Parts: sequence; C-alpha cells; structure tokens
Amino acid sequence: MKNTHSLIAMAAIGGLALFVTLPGLSQPRFYLTGGVGPAFTEETSLREFNGPVTGTKVRFDPGFQFRITAGYQITDWLAAELESGVTYNEIRSITGAIEADGSLVNAPILANLVIQCPKKSRFTPFIGGGLGGSTAVLDAHDIILGNGNGVNGNQSDEVFAYHGFAGLRYHITEQMSVSLAYRYFGTTAPTWEADFGPGRVRFGDNQTHSVTAAFTYSF
Repeated sequence: MKNTHSLIAMAAIGGLALFVTLPGLSQPRFYLTGGVGPAFTEETSLREFNGPVTGTKVRFDPGFQFRITAGYQITDWLAAELESGVTYNEIRSITGAIEADGSLVNAPILANLVIQCPKKSRFTPFIGGGLGGSTAVLDAHDIILGNGNGVNGNQSDEVFAYHGFAGLRYHITEQMSVSLAYRYFGTTAPTWEADFGPGRVRFGDNQTHSVTAAFTYSF
C-alpha cells in the first residue's frame, strides 16, 4: 500500500474539482479546519516479535491527536473533505516485557463525507466518516520481552485506515465556526520489518477514540 496516500489525494482533489463545476451550485464553499484533542488507543495484540507471539497484549497511555482538513460544502447538508493529521500514544506496557519504552504514531490521509443539518441557527450537528491510509510508526526506544528478544529504533508501515465522527458546530460568523466532535479511528494490523533488530514486529488492529476541538474558516 505504498501508493495509498497519493491515490487518495488524487481522487479527493479530482472529486472536489468535479463538485466545483457541477451546475446548480452557488458560490464555491471551501473551508479549512484545524483541531486538537486527547487520543485513547485501545490495547492490541502483539502478533510477532522476532517470531510468532501469542497471548501478549500491548497497552497504551492516553495521548494526543491533531487534524487538518480541507473541505468543500457541496450542498447545505453534504460536504466532501480531505483530512490528515497525527495521533500519538506512548506504550504503557507489553505483557511479560522487561522493558516497554516506545510509542505508536499514526499519520493518516482520509477522504471524508460529512452530513449536517442545514444551518437554521448558530448550532449545527454533523456526522461523517472516511476511508484512506495511514503511516503507522513504531518508535522503539528499548522494547525487550521476557525471553530476551529486543528491538531499538523506528520503522513505519502503510496500512488501511478508516474513521467515523459526530459532533456539534457553533457558527461565530458566516466564515468562522468552532466545533467539538467524538471520533473513532481504526487501522489494519501494521508490520514493521525490523532492520532495527532481528526479525520483524507486528501489532494487531489499531483502534483509537478521541475528542477533537476544532476551528473552521470558510471562504
């Protein structure tokens, strides 16, 4: 999936260009959004660590995430978006590990569709979701299992990513708004070829819950 990000970006840009030229639409309604918030990644399995592993769990501390989104309001109730950002969580523990000093980072690119109630007041509820890819980065400062196997360094892998979200937006002016949203983000299982140690490392699927406070500027 090494070309996942570029393919998603090309498809999203092409889709936005199509919407701009569709007949019957009024002025273009582009917007930019930036948001931050806490990220809570669920525990996952450790499937490989210099060989197959069973019954081993990886647990994470609460972390943080930020999002940057470029979107186009197709109608009063439907928008298309291209979104990126970063989610960061440090590893809290690994079952039976002597050392578990490391972190997991996900940097996704997602193509979204967003549905919202037509604006009748300053408050607008919305819901949406997206598909794409993510660069999953394992930064292993010093991870050593009970059998003495260990890795040190960092590697990345391209994985399939998806998310769903829902929230409430408050319109300060016609051009500026703030919002608060819950987000569920997931990826397929990443595998890191460990040239930072013998063999390779593989986690299970990634699932993260987050709350994002965001600011949007429309133009």
